Amino acid sequence: MDGRDLFPGGWHPQDKAFAPDGSLLKNKNPSRTAVGGVRYYFIDFGISTQNQDRTIGSLGQEPSPELSDDVPYDPYKLDVYILGMTYRHFLMEYMTPIDPEDRPTAAEALQEFMLIKDGLSQNALAQRLHSFDTQPSVSTTIKDIQYRVSDFLWTARPKRQPSLVP
Repeated sequence: MDGRDLFPGGWHPQDKAFAPDGSLLKNKNPSRTAVGGVRYYFIDFGISTQNQDRTIGSLGQEPSPELSDDVPYDPYKLDVYILGMTYRHFLMEYMTPIDPEDRPTAAEALQEFMLIKDGLSQNALAQRLHSFDTQPSVSTTIKDIQYRVSDFLWTARPKRQPSLVP
């Protein structure tokens, strides 16, 4: 995630509540929606290659049909498969065919993802994330309300540069 809009002065790599110099940040809970969204980057799914059309290896984090120590496979199609498994509730069938040749390219998968994203309301995109097995309950409703209030307060706050001095 590119957090520069959330933390313009940077943050400590071990705890986002602290500045790079170890001092406590005054605003520890910025809102990703209040800053206009953040950009996420997907990198290295467990088997890294550089400028290779074909590779071998079977030690990836996500099991996939083509992983092999003997038969070369397309690492970019493997990335599409793994990303599809990550977003399986939206794109699984499209991005995860058993045969790598039937999978879309990364550009095609992005285009499909953008079509899905563009079909979602701003309200849906600003909601807290829930796992699929989360059942509605009083507790999740209260947490959702707390998130919305926190998001509103962050958005309504006076705009100023965060201080890195405690």
